[in-house]
Amino acid sequence: MSRLWVTRQGRAWIAEEGEIKRVTGRSPFSMAGRDLTYQQIQALPSDAAALRERVAAMLPAGSEGLLADALSGLLWTKPSPPRVRAAAYRALADLPEVRYLGARQDERGRAGEAFSFALPSCVERTLIIDPATSQVLSCSDGGHDGRHEIVLTAGWTDRGPDLP
Repeated sequence: MSRLWVTRQGRAWIAEEGEIKRVTGRSPFSMAGRDLTYQQIQALPSDAAALRERVAAMLPAGSEGLLADALSGLLWTKPSPPRVRAAAYRALADLPEVRYLGARQDERGRAGEAFSFALPSCVERTLIIDPATSQVLSCSDGGHDGRHEIVLTAGWTDRGPDLP
């Protein structure tokens, strides 16, 4: 299990395997290798077409295969406001390379809508998304033997990590 805390000013800490470390030397958020600030994420468009266009413009030349992954990142690995998450959900669902798999439950029994797409590495990524909140419930890469993540909570807190 891992946890990430990030202030609006960009200070960040990550907890993994019981140890809390300060994230230094880079932004805690990135898209296709490009660092993003909290403010840049907050300023993204809430219209699905405009968001798709903005995200596509941020990607390196020749990386069209990253668009689905970049949009999905706005749903679960970035502090996107609800309006941006909703636009990212709509934009992701409209991409021709994204397949809708229907209603599914994650490992905890939470209901959502499943979508899959190929990553540039040719691994198939499957997301189960709560359509009411546009929050990712789980992510699987490459079937049963690949990486699998369950999102237990995502949100804001006034409490940071308990630092040693």
